[in-house]
Amino acid sequence: MKEDFLHYVWKFQKFNHQNLYTTSGEPLSIVNQGFYLKTSGPDFFNAKIRIGQQLWVGNVEIHLKSSDWYLHRHEQDVKYKNVILHVVWHYDYDIFLENNATIPVLELQGRVSATLVHSYQNLLQSKTWIYCEKLFSSVPVEIVNAFLERLFIERAERKATGIVDLFRSQNSDWEATLFVALAKAFGLNSNAIAFEQMAQRVGFKAVIKESANLIALEALFLGCCQLLESEFQDFYAQQLQAEYGFLKIKYQISADLPHPVEFFRLRPENFPTIRLVQLAAFYHQAPFKFEKLIQATDLKEFYQIFKGGVSEYWQTHYIPDKATRASPKQLSHSFIDLLLINTIIPFLFAYFNENGQARSDFLIDLAFGVKPENNTIIKRFSDLNLRAKSSFESQALLELKQQYCEKGRCMNCSIGVHLLSKSEKST
Repeated sequence: MKEDFLHYVWKFQKFNHQNLYTTSGEPLSIVNQGFYLKTSGPDFFNAKIRIGQQLWVGNVEIHLKSSDWYLHRHEQDVKYKNVILHVVWHYDYDIFLENNATIPVLELQGRVSATLVHSYQNLLQSKTWIYCEKLFSSVPVEIVNAFLERLFIERAERKATGIVDLFRSQNSDWEATLFVALAKAFGLNSNAIAFEQMAQRVGFKAVIKESANLIALEALFLGCCQLLESEFQDFYAQQLQAEYGFLKIKYQISADLPHPVEFFRLRPENFPTIRLVQLAAFYHQAPFKFEKLIQATDLKEFYQIFKGGVSEYWQTHYIPDKATRASPKQLSHSFIDLLLINTIIPFLFAYFNENGQARSDFLIDLAFGVKPENNTIIKRFSDLNLRAKSSFESQALLELKQQYCEKGRCMNCSIGVHLLSKSEKST
């Protein structure tokens, strides 16, 4: 059993209320169970509980065992000073406050129907790919769709939190924040960390100063990622090497990169060399992108912002010194979609939230216009007859699988709660 099952039981009051007493023998009645919190601190906020003749207003904390209070070190956290009731499955010993008074305890073991416990256990024991795989198709589409919207918002806001943290580290400069976030996104999964480190080391001020000179930007990005350290025969590659030697001293860029770039298993169009020179061309085109992004009103404008190619040399090269057949190497539509899904939409969520602007409807509409990702998780949900038709749905499904299914958070999931209540009614 997990605590989230007890959260479900308390939230929906799925237990026998007859002759309700605390473990110390005092009569107990629940006037209001409180609001379910999913942040740090007690589980339910602003509950109203009558113990004996006294009405208490405060917070409720839930554990499997009362001794978990100490296991979780709540006695050291001021957030738990206003707990008026400790709801547990099994009571093993008292919890004392600073004044040596004990926290009233309600033990749920024996008060929850065996049918409900059995249904919960069956839900969690039958995992194949996800726990409810065999029952998934029976969930009404309106429940799934409503939960998907919540999941999309959760995912976007969770990513936005990382953007805000980055914003703080960049001296509250949105342009500098965008540069680092985009650099990380250009690195994709294989080189995200290395590209982010590169952007942090180069710094946006250097990008602004060198933006008029494309070869300087290429040299900064490639050199900082240690991709200009060979003995080159091409004159252009030698120029890049010389330029970086000058810029490294000018901007005092450290020679070491903790996380090296990777070429392994990458298609040529995703080589770090190509992604870096595309990023250089993007900022050479216009160094200030932030205003354009926050002023864009539809998907076409976003695609226009990212339209562009690479310098002439890179049209015939994937790596220095090795010429290939010419290709423009523009940012593909699918790559721009990835930028929008994973970086731009979370970035805009962060910016609008920080500035008190309610623009979630606009960002949801934007996500509906972008094609869904095509990965194993999305394909598996498609096999369960839940086909993502847009990035809104694919992002929500990724959140469902990664943050709920893989963590066994069925009782925090609208789908799991529906299946459990359905099984309870059918028995």
